[in-house]
Amino acid sequence: MIRQNAVIVFTRTPQINRANPDEPYAALPWEDLDALFTAILGDLIEHACQTEDVDVLLYRNPAEFSDDFLHPYRDRVRCFDMHTGSIANHLPGAIEHALTSHYNRVIALFENQPLIGPTLFKKIFSQLGCEDDCIVVGPTPNEGAYLLGVKSNHSALFGSDEINLFSKPQRLLQCICQENAVVFPAPLLYTLDTGSSLARLRLDIEAMHETDTDFPHRTFATFKSFDKKYKPRKLPR
Repeated sequence: MIRQNAVIVFTRTPQINRANPDEPYAALPWEDLDALFTAILGDLIEHACQTEDVDVLLYRNPAEFSDDFLHPYRDRVRCFDMHTGSIANHLPGAIEHALTSHYNRVIALFENQPLIGPTLFKKIFSQLGCEDDCIVVGPTPNEGAYLLGVKSNHSALFGSDEINLFSKPQRLLQCICQENAVVFPAPLLYTLDTGSSLARLRLDIEAMHETDTDFPHRTFATFKSFDKKYKPRKLPR
């Protein structure tokens, strides 16, 4: 059964800026970063599946990502192969496919951030249902975006310079504002591209209540596992 709403999620290879090795978490081995980003992905999928009338459209490289991970959500997650290329290359086709598959409202995630919870998903889908045509954009501090909510195919956003929309974040917001649609902002969220941003994420999670619907349990558990693994080294937070 195809539900009314869709959340497009892309698996991401962990990449953080290691220019300053003294930053918290910047010196983590890649296998630990992979475990953390996998936990983030798991929280995002769970949060989306906790939202009523939503399917998750997951784009991943099947050679790098096991479908066994999705077993608890097999009735809510539809998988699509993404062997090569950046998210910018796959995003236009993913949005178009979702809309032509009769999903009425679509949220596409550009960044996997576990603070995006069921509460935010519900608010965005509700907002998309209030206007004949509107766009919901989740801004980042660098004038980029971490998500885009649409109910029609705004193909002009992803023209021949689609890759530049992501290499030059401010260009994306400029294009969105030029569309013939009502634009609504979602809350500002930071990207997880530095050790400092990962440390900030942990602090933000610790400030939440574990019984909160939006609490990212997998991400928090992975952070806690680093404490045990690196306790003799006193890994900075």
